[in-house]
Amino acid sequence: MDLIQGLLFITPIFLLAIASPTPDFILVSQQTLSNGKKAGYACTLGIILGVALHIAFAAISLVFMLAYSPTLIWAIKLLGAVFLIVFGLMVLKASLSKHKAKNEAVIEKQTYLKSFAIGFLGNVFNPLAPLFFISLFTIALSADTPPYYIVVYGVWMLVLDFSRFILLIKLLSISKIYKKFQQWGVWIDRVLAASLIVFGGVLISGIGR
Repeated sequence: MDLIQGLLFITPIFLLAIASPTPDFILVSQQTLSNGKKAGYACTLGIILGVALHIAFAAISLVFMLAYSPTLIWAIKLLGAVFLIVFGLMVLKASLSKHKAKNEAVIEKQTYLKSFAIGFLGNVFNPLAPLFFISLFTIALSADTPPYYIVVYGVWMLVLDFSRFILLIKLLSISKIYKKFQQWGVWIDRVLAASLIVFGGVLISGIGR
């Protein structure tokens, strides 16, 4: 597929994956609610730096595989599709848990540098992140895909991720919206999880055609 088709293909999958409360979501929520918008922004910048490193790792890995082992891409496509299904099941399991984590405010005040570090370390040591980006990239790649496509996809996902955190910080400053999210959050998670599982199933059925 060409660049635009690839963007149109990976964008809804990426948006579904980041729409449910992930660890990054919880970190930004906690920092914003306990220490204010600026702390939320600092935490967001730390997370985005971590995401950029994960994307760079995924891009370098895939460029190497495209150049030296094109046949490996088929196997990674399959693993990527399976990962989306597993990820969806994990989100679904979390939504069904009675002990689902809540975005409770942290009382202790802290510097913006500490908020940045919390965001960066919380993201960069997430073992699922590199697998997630590799799976997304390979879904839209083939052996003859120009390597710069990966760069465009990566930058686009950084923009989307950054935008969702800015929107989250803005929304958390409106108490009514925050309460509604808490009320309907479980059902939102379940719909998103089901969508990811369906996407993964469709991808598996289309591999090799």
